[in-house]
Amino acid sequence: MGLDPKANSGMPRSLDGESMLTGLFIIVDDDFESPLYAEPGVHETDEDVFERLCVHITEAIEGDGPNNGSELIEESRLVWRHNARAILTFAAVVDDEIGVPEVDRYLMELAQRYLDEVDDVRNPERDGVEDVVVDVIPSWDE
Repeated sequence: MGLDPKANSGMPRSLDGESMLTGLFIIVDDDFESPLYAEPGVHETDEDVFERLCVHITEAIEGDGPNNGSELIEESRLVWRHNARAILTFAAVVDDEIGVPEVDRYLMELAQRYLDEVDDVRNPERDGVEDVVVDVIPSWDE
């Protein structure tokens, strides 16, 4: 994602209404109430979507579900990538018109950048997380 050079709000361009990315989350373990990154916030996210994300993360951690996957929820597509080694999950919610391969590629790039640039991946400085997030631009926003 990139910052809109015309707006200095700190809000990633993809999440301020100019794209089809409607949610982005980085969650450590199963700490659903305090994600490392959540835009929009947990309590502003569609309840059904966030509940499904929590189920998928729990299943991945417990070995009962896939580490990577997607699910259509009404007109939204939830895509997640769980890193079992670090016990981190990167997830995006997009309009259902965006294909899974595009979102998966974006999450892979985000996860790689995060793991490369953040010193303490399980307990990072929150400002540093946002810096990583805004530097990764989804292909549908280019």
